Amino acid sequence: MDGKFQRTPASSIVDLPGSLPVAQIAEDVDPEAVAVPFIQQLSSIGADAFTEDALWRDSFALTGTLRTFFSAELIATAWKDTTGHRSPSNFALTPHSGHVMRLGPDTAWVDVAFTFEIEAQPATLCSGFISLVPDNKGGWRIWLLRTILEQLKGHGNVDILKAQADIANGAPNGIERSPESRHFECVIVGGGQAGLGIAGRLQALGLSYVVIDRNERVGDSWMLRYDSVKLHTVREYAHLPFGRTFSAEEPNFLPKQNLAAGYQRYVDKFGI
Repeated sequence: MDGKFQRTPASSIVDLPGSLPVAQIAEDVDPEAVAVPFIQQLSSIGADAFTEDALWRDSFALTGTLRTFFSAELIATAWKDTTGHRSPSNFALTPHSGHVMRLGPDTAWVDVAFTFEIEAQPATLCSGFISLVPDNKGGWRIWLLRTILEQLKGHGNVDILKAQADIANGAPNGIERSPESRHFECVIVGGGQAGLGIAGRLQALGLSYVVIDRNERVGDSWMLRYDSVKLHTVREYAHLPFGRTFSAEEPNFLPKQNLAAGYQRYVDKFGI
C-alpha cells in the first residue's frame, strides 16, 4: 500500500496523557472564591499556575481547531502564543457555576465556568471551564482548562433561527433571496443531513449561501436507495438544528421515507 494512505498507529487509552487528581477538598470550600484569582490572570497566566500533568482542551476558541495540550510548560507556551495572536479579554466567572466534583474520598476537584471575548478578527464570544486542585503548599493549581468558541460578534446567534412563519417582514436573518442574486458568501456541496444543518447555521448567522446537490429533490440521497434502507442509528441522532426534526411517533430507526420527509419539512420551515 502507498505510504501516504497508511493508518495512524492505534494508541491504548492507558498510554494517553492525563490522570484523575489525588486530592481531598474540605466541605466548606467556596469554589468560586478559589477560581476567581486564576480567572482574573488568564490573560497572562504562566506555567506555575498549572499542575505538572495539566491538560488544556481548546475547541476553536484560540487555536481555530480542536487541540489538546499536555503539561504545565507546553500549556503555558501554547497559551502565550495563541493569546498573543488572538487577544482574549474580559475574562469573567459565570455566577453560581462553581461546584466541587467528588469521585471518592481521595479524588476531588473544583469546577467553575467562565466567559471571555476575542478582540482579533474574527471577533468572538467564548466560554470555558477551569478545574482546580489543592497543591502541597496550601494553594491551588489548574488541573484542567477548557476553552470553547460560542458565537461570532456582529452576527446572529448560531443556535437560534426563526421559522418562516414567524418572520413578519423582510428576509430571514437579513438574507435576501432575489432571483437576480448570484453572489453567495458560502457554497455548500451536498444537501443531506450535514449540508442542511450547515445551511441552517449559516442562515442563523446571517450569511448568504447556496446548497447544491446532484439530485433533483431534497431527500433524494435517501429516496433513491433500495426500498428497505433505514438509518442504523436511533432517531435522536438524526435531528437537524433548531428543534426536533422527527416526532416521537416515528420509528426509532428511521426509514428513508421518514428521513426525506423530515428534511423537506426542515427546508420548508426555515426557508433553506
